This record gives sequence, structure tokens and C-alpha cells, in this order.
Amino acid sequence: MDQKPEDASNIYRNVTKGTLIFCTDGPVGEVHDVLIDPETERPTHIILREGILVIKEVNIPVGYVQEVEGDRVLLKVDREKIERLPRFWW
Repeated sequence: MDQKPEDASNIYRNVTKGTLIFCTDGPVGEVHDVLIDPETERPTHIILREGILVIKEVNIPVGYVQEVEGDRVLLKVDREKIERLPRFWW
């Protein structure tokens, strides 16, 4: 039986900085923040941040989230799909 995708409002309530993010084929990183649409006040993306001297951010659309389970975010896509998302460098 297919699982229902996570309701976007639950993502904001249940996800905090440091929450682990898992793709269908394994871990991909940790949540840095959640982007909120100011008009609808609903989450649009989960920010994955990596690096120390050079920072790389990836904005993962909430539509990629299958569910939030305890202290981890489970995505319904594989790592390759995340790696193809645009990167923002600092």
C-alpha cells in the first residue's frame, strides 16, 4: 500500500535544524532550515546545507517528502534526483 505524501504543514511543525534527511537509497544530509511562502504561510522547501569554509545549499521541494518519521525526513526520490537540483554556493 502506498503511503500518502506528508502534509506540508506537518513538515514545518515536525522538522528542526539537524533533522536527518534520507533519500530512497540512503542518507543525504541534515536540515538547515525550512523555507516558508509568506503569502500562504506554508513550507515550500527544506534547505540542505553542507560545508564549512565554502557553504553549499540545496533547496529540496516539499513535494519530494514522503513523510517525517521521528527525527528524520524520508524523501520519495533517490540521491541522484537531489544531486541534480540547483546548488547555491556561499
